Amino acid sequence: MSLQKNESLELSERVLKHLNTLIEKSGRKRKIEKSFYVEQYNNGREQGYCIRHYETRFNICFSQYRTNDNVVVYSGHDFDNINGNIPSDLAYEECVFYATARGAAGHLFKKLMLIIS
Repeated sequence: MSLQKNESLELSERVLKHLNTLIEKSGRKRKIEKSFYVEQYNNGREQGYCIRHYETRFNICFSQYRTNDNVVVYSGHDFDNINGNIPSDLAYEECVFYATARGAAGHLFKKLMLIIS
């Protein structure tokens, strides 16, 4: 027997891997690295990552959703719908779901590009 990561964290790591591939191909890697940082996201069964923008404090948190295998993405500023990195009621209402890690990564990439444009 060996120790295993939980499913939510494994799925979140696949999303991050696909996102990093998109970033590499975009030619904007240095700009993104200077603009964002990643931290762990934990909210009960939802365990994943939160990408935070240094200047605007905009957050994009993602993980496996608590009741199914979809990737859930929450986003917003600290002051309106993400408190720390725990989504508020408004963030839950505005969340989006993806059936695949690749689909979620595409959504995250578009959000990052909008922020740095």
